[in-house]
Amino acid sequence: MFNFLQQLFVKPPPPPARPVYQGPAIALQLQLINIIDNDGKIIGSLLRRRANNKESLTQTLLEERELICHAVRLGTTAGKKRLRLLEISAGSLLQPELAQFAEQGGMLLLNTNTALPEHGLTALQKLQKAGLGLVLQLPATWSSEIVTQAQWLSFSVNGKLATDIEKLVQRIKVQAPNKPMLMLDLAWHDEFQLCQQLGITYAAGRLFHQNTWREGPIEAGFLRIIDLLNLLQQDASNNEIALSLKTDPLLSFRVLAQANSAAEARNKKIDTLDQALVALGRERLYRWLSLLLFSLPGQERPNPALLEYALLRAELTERLGSQRWPQEKDHLYLLGLFSVLEQLIHRPLTQIVGLLKLPEAVCSALLNSTGPYAPFLSLAIASESAQCPDARLLVECGINANHFFKMYYEALLSVEAASEGA
Repeated sequence: MFNFLQQLFVKPPPPPARPVYQGPAIALQLQLINIIDNDGKIIGSLLRRRANNKESLTQTLLEERELICHAVRLGTTAGKKRLRLLEISAGSLLQPELAQFAEQGGMLLLNTNTALPEHGLTALQKLQKAGLGLVLQLPATWSSEIVTQAQWLSFSVNGKLATDIEKLVQRIKVQAPNKPMLMLDLAWHDEFQLCQQLGITYAAGRLFHQNTWREGPIEAGFLRIIDLLNLLQQDASNNEIALSLKTDPLLSFRVLAQANSAAEARNKKIDTLDQALVALGRERLYRWLSLLLFSLPGQERPNPALLEYALLRAELTERLGSQRWPQEKDHLYLLGLFSVLEQLIHRPLTQIVGLLKLPEAVCSALLNSTGPYAPFLSLAIASESAQCPDARLLVECGINANHFFKMYYEALLSVEAASEGA
């Protein structure tokens, strides 16, 4: 986690810029969510669409073709270290664009929204020879031949009780005892815990919310960073900040390491906290400390999925709002980042914001969804669902759907690049 945070602020000369997505205005209801392993480590992402119950077969196939094109574009611009999983129905196996997706080493998640077409099995076998991976959604009546070809099997927890999930998992293990399983549509931390208990290899869903708040005092390491953030926000002197840092030797070491990494190109060794604060600068230190909150001080196993989720929301909120508020990019970034703090320490946001001395516009947006920044946070949050952003919200932010889609992918690629380089 420390290396990941360092990567965000101390970077080598940038590589040649990746091409920016230049596709048509988005008409699909797209969702891109992280896939994590049993330890909570991000191993890839799932791109899917939200199907309409009343849509025709023709509409389904047309939209899935467009979805495949988006997946191919993403595969040409994103990093190569992560798995790319694309959900389509069996009826789209004849789409010609899948050949390029197979060459990129992607994986298909086949659902049962449409039937397997004639020659579909042959097309699938050809794609697999070209490098395509296969995940099958259950329960379904797949042929034994297709089940044999699948690398993973998957199922959705949406609308299922824990007892139903356990029974389904047992049936799947009997059907294919040696295949990894992917649990889809998680929304709560309890569901991820069940995933771990059942020995399910992978999970995908939105941020894992808690059903209940924690009790007892907030961790001392968390409060110590909050105190430092408040000192910086109040324009305290470097001497005051250095004195506060000295009460935490580990945090002092990390700040010195950050400063020396930043000064490495100048071949200048930094030995004191006073020098470190000058080298880093107050704005950079504030952002770094804010991110450090997500390393869960005092815990051995930070949540990388939560950190990346928060980073993407922060990046997107900043990008969306900085066109209107170019001088307040840091405030917009913090707004997106701190909007996820409730999920980090599992306490009401009102309690957390009460500890932080934040700008009024940030507080209003966080607590009441009001003020000048609120629409941009709402738009960033809307990107996390499978629904297209509300047209009125786009107008309020002064952003059209195509521009929003570009900024979403730019933010996604930025966060992934930092993670992959860590």
